[in-house]
Amino acid sequence: MFEIISKYIEEFSKRFLDQTSTVVQCMIKTEVDYITSSIRASIKGGIREGFEAIRKNIFYLFVAMGATMVGMVFIIWGLAKAFEEAFKGMGPEGTGFMIFGAVLLIVGLMSFSMSKTR
Repeated sequence: MFEIISKYIEEFSKRFLDQTSTVVQCMIKTEVDYITSSIRASIKGGIREGFEAIRKNIFYLFVAMGATMVGMVFIIWGLAKAFEEAFKGMGPEGTGFMIFGAVLLIVGLMSFSMSKTR
């Protein structure tokens, strides 16, 4: 009689533990999925809102950068032409461009070497 009752209690407790562990596992998985989706949505929403906030500024920044670069090219080209006119009779054609390019190269190398951390 004790044997039958002990087997019954053992079987009942085994099934009960299996069911509760399955339920607990499902609950934990559901909570982890919810937290993961919440974090993912927060990050996605934050990135989207941040990009929307700075999108207009980025457009104007690219326009300003492009205009500045084109302006610098024309200024440098004009200065090189001026050097070419100044050194016209001193050597072969293009001497002014070479001198101006060498000066810019030296200035660039000096500023690059000065910008390195010591």
